[in-house]
Amino acid sequence: MKRLVVSLVSVLFAVAAICLAFLSWAGLFSEIEISEEKAGPYFLAYDSSIGPYKKSADVMDRIYNTLLGEKGVSATKGFGLYYDKPGTVPDDKLRSIAGCIVEKEYQNKLQATSPKFRTASIDESNAIVARFPYRGQVSVLIGVFRVYPELGRYISEKGLSAGPVMEIYDIKNGIISYVVPGMDRSVLEGLLPAK
Repeated sequence: MKRLVVSLVSVLFAVAAICLAFLSWAGLFSEIEISEEKAGPYFLAYDSSIGPYKKSADVMDRIYNTLLGEKGVSATKGFGLYYDKPGTVPDDKLRSIAGCIVEKEYQNKLQATSPKFRTASIDESNAIVARFPYRGQVSVLIGVFRVYPELGRYISEKGLSAGPVMEIYDIKNGIISYVVPGMDRSVLEGLLPAK
């Protein structure tokens, strides 16, 4: 019986160590870098959404596949621009846009309107930027719980103005950038469809 208990404890310890190692790899203990810097310009292929922010991944995938399949455009960065703070706005009323950031070389291919997505440019602006490792969906979830409180603290301590947050998923370089553009909020609100 004692041998069985020791074996069971050893297995549980090994499973816990593997889980902890995986979460560490996904960013659980990673340093969060926050700075004030220039961000953009960005050329976006996107669609808008009202509802839980977790739907953004599906929108990004749909736009990516449309860009690649119909336009021959390969985007290496996905994004979500989140307008409302969860908990202060009901989940079914959260406003966002999501899609892909398109490199300059492909912009001419996307100038014509498409019924499957919209396009827009966001100019370069001074921004608050936090960076976090991207290693899949687990990193996205960990980032939500680790980065947003740090961003909030930084903005509060510096007496800065908070606005919508743009999460940029740089798959190629394995980084999530959380960008708070320092431009007039009405510019970003203009990306949403008219009410």
